[in-house]
Amino acid sequence: PNPVAGLHAAGSLAWIAIGLVLLLLALLINDMVLLHGVHNSDMLIADNVAIATFEAGSFLACGLLLRTTLTGDGYGFADGLALTCLYWALAQFLLLVFCYIYRCLTVFDDHLALKEGNVAAGLSGGLTLVALAIVMSFPIMYFASILLFLPVALTGTVVLMIIRKLSDKFILPGDDLDKEIGNDQNWGAALIEGAVAVGLAYISNSYVPPPGAPFVSSDIDYFDVCD
Repeated sequence: PNPVAGLHAAGSLAWIAIGLVLLLLALLINDMVLLHGVHNSDMLIADNVAIATFEAGSFLACGLLLRTTLTGDGYGFADGLALTCLYWALAQFLLLVFCYIYRCLTVFDDHLALKEGNVAAGLSGGLTLVALAIVMSFPIMYFASILLFLPVALTGTVVLMIIRKLSDKFILPGDDLDKEIGNDQNWGAALIEGAVAVGLAYISNSYVPPPGAPFVSSDIDYFDVCD
């Protein structure tokens, strides 16, 4: 048997296991913090589609963040694991903070709306988490630099807040987005809001310069974590 192939297979299995553990841990944290006081299994059995939609968005967001943190190589297993855990922890923290900021921006009680089965609220919140994960995952994929990751992630958070207000004013003129989602439970309006956020999150990634871009200063250290 080829020992190199065996080591490669063992390493792949180890990273798969680490990824699954971090994914389940992220989901557990998100459920405990973002859906505190809610028994998800009971809600799903009771056909609460709002909780299911929000939890699906949380799963997708955590998966996107984990995919990028697990794609790095060249650091060795110990350094790679430390780097993965560092960015995973930072991304999860920012995800939770943004979600609470988002809830402060809405007039309706997001948490109560989810418990009461408001599908529009679940769809809006879940897609917003996915959009934020897209914004944060792009710099993680290319850089091992906290100095670059944090400004990009925080800027993306602010941009998504502005996008929500602009969507309310220009894309859905004459209709108050909070009223459409909170009172009327209009999941169509929530889908438009979430789709715009996800689309613009991908567009905003095109403004993040990759390593070696000609217009990026060579003085920037892209790998300030592992050096």
